[in-house]
Amino acid sequence: MAKKTKPKEDRAQCDNCGKCWPLAELDGCHDFWSRATPGCTIPAGDCPDDDCGSFCYPMDERKALRDALPGLLALAKAMLKTERAVKALETASTNDDEHDRAFDLTEEVRGLMDMARKAVAVAKGGR
Repeated sequence: MAKKTKPKEDRAQCDNCGKCWPLAELDGCHDFWSRATPGCTIPAGDCPDDDCGSFCYPMDERKALRDALPGLLALAKAMLKTERAVKALETASTNDDEHDRAFDLTEEVRGLMDMARKAVAVAKGGR
């Protein structure tokens, strides 16, 4: 018997707060003509977040994932490199060279965290 899959829900992303919402949860566009500019993309609705209310625009999740892929691949490669460095530090004796390597590793991990944040933001459709 074939497995039934749930249809994919179309989503929109807020232009202000960046949150993603199912289209069915968006509020109607209030005061559209005073907020829109000529030639602008037509919003899907207003952000339902009580602290926001800005326009939400339809998302192309496939494009967002394609855009995020290079960053995610770079992150995966860097994580493998870091994992090897951590293993080397675990097996090394304690001396000044290992302390320097540990400091370098700490900086590398900070860089990885920044890359991860950016890749996740792009994957979620952020800028």
